[in-house]
Amino acid sequence: MTETDFEDYTTYLLSKHQFEKVRQTKAYGDQGIDVSAKKDGVTYGIQCKRWKKNVGNKAIQEVYAGIGYYFTG
Repeated sequence: MTETDFEDYTTYLLSKHQFEKVRQTKAYGDQGIDVSAKKDGVTYGIQCKRWKKNVGNKAIQEVYAGIGYYFTG
């Protein structure tokens, strides 16, 4: 499964589990957020990683930056 396939599958699963406004961000320059979705009044920013090891600090920093880019002001 490619990275894009994994993001597509994540989007599909969220939609099937009653998340609303499920959207993928652009492939490049996504600011660390690959998929956004909303459920029960909470908006989620998701970074998809299909790795065999733990994600590092860099991935966490990217998501934190993405929150400011997509979900504030």
